[in-house]
Amino acid sequence: MPIRTVSIFLAAALMLGCAQTHDGEGHKTQKSIRVSGEGSVNIEPNMAFINLGIQIKNAELTAAQQRVAAVADSFLKLSDELGIEERHIQTTAANVRPEYRWNPDTNEQELIGYLAERRLRVELNDLNNLGALIEGAIAAGINQVSPPTLSSSNAREAYREALGLAASDARRNALVLAGALDVGIDKIISINAVSDNTGLRPTLRSSVAAANDTSASAGYGAGEITYTANVVAVFGVNDD
Repeated sequence: MPIRTVSIFLAAALMLGCAQTHDGEGHKTQKSIRVSGEGSVNIEPNMAFINLGIQIKNAELTAAQQRVAAVADSFLKLSDELGIEERHIQTTAANVRPEYRWNPDTNEQELIGYLAERRLRVELNDLNNLGALIEGAIAAGINQVSPPTLSSSNAREAYREALGLAASDARRNALVLAGALDVGIDKIISINAVSDNTGLRPTLRSSVAAANDTSASAGYGAGEITYTANVVAVFGVNDD
């Protein structure tokens, strides 16, 4: 189980409806307090998604395509050596397009060659291989590497824990507000999660660390991911 640290943030939006209201038929409605709550959970990531690209320009279409295929094959061999299963490597795009330039002498576009490209998305489930994968991909001829997106197989559980903390935070906010206004908290009327979005704050340690380590994975630190949940709750109040 990953190491976890928990933090709770007090919500700023607190609203009290103390004036007694009536519905359309003249019946009294219950007074209420509407509050927000927020909770967050930090966990260590245990997986990453890396987007890679191969772009080759050549005057000959076949040469450009063959070079792209060769680079892709080299990367697949690297992935196999790192224990990455083929089902975790997805080709997201494969394109070939002609390239032109303007010839001022003829006032026409002229064909100068072709651009062949292939894009891959890799799911890495062993972060110890993150550095070896990125550096090995570049060595294999991959010329586009996006920053890795860190994630966790425990993401859903972490979010649910944050959701529970947010609900507790909302109740504490309601109690503080009610106490300041000398009213009591009654039963909860409603509670809603504001959104199911998770906040991510992955970090990579500086590659300067690699200067003191000969391993390919030196300098790549996973850091932590923060999952945040927000709720809005309405509590009934009484001033008896």
